[in-house]
Amino acid sequence: MAKMGISTLQAYKGAQIFEALGLGKEVVDRCFTGAATRIGGMNFDMIAEEALARHNVSYGGSSVVSDDGVIPDYGEYHWRIGGEYHINEPAAVGALQNAVREQNQASFRKFTQISDEMTRKVAL
Repeated sequence: MAKMGISTLQAYKGAQIFEALGLGKEVVDRCFTGAATRIGGMNFDMIAEEALARHNVSYGGSSVVSDDGVIPDYGEYHWRIGGEYHINEPAAVGALQNAVREQNQASFRKFTQISDEMTRKVAL
């Protein structure tokens, strides 16, 4: 916060130098009055549904938890097998590295093909 010239939490909360991403207008208007939100997103019902699903996974009532009690990582932020799609998935990165190191045109074509496919899957 100091790098933004804000020295107190109250000043930060009032500055609204952020944009609400992934939240619908209804949520932003009620919880972040005056904040910008250009792309929209989740409403209160969706937030409640996700919170209850995560609660069920964490505290029983769901068979998603493995036998050793580990809650799965769905790969929202890091690539995981069976998780969320990411443009820079390992196969694409590997193909690009090979294309550059070996000057391999086939590997570059594979990289562009995978990247195009992932872009279609993650596009809003």
